[in-house]
Amino acid sequence: MNRIDEDVRDVIANAMTEAGIDARNLDVEVNGDCAVVAGTVPNEDERVRLLALLETVAPGVGGVATRVGVLPVQPATVGDRRSP
Repeated sequence: MNRIDEDVRDVIANAMTEAGIDARNLDVEVNGDCAVVAGTVPNEDERVRLLALLETVAPGVGGVATRVGVLPVQPATVGDRRSP
């Protein structure tokens, strides 16, 4: 990945963070004039917001492909409640 691709990737990643999109499970790859965002977000609302954001945030990118699914975050368990 060249420096321009890295800069575009950083712009996209920063925009997702500023928009409050949970990007922990998202990967952004840029190669020339094409960007690909792949991974999962916790809910459909966030996926819709991400798609809208990507339409406006990628300067100099000819196209943005998305492979983003919804995978709800499971609550963390605080130990096993079964008796020994």
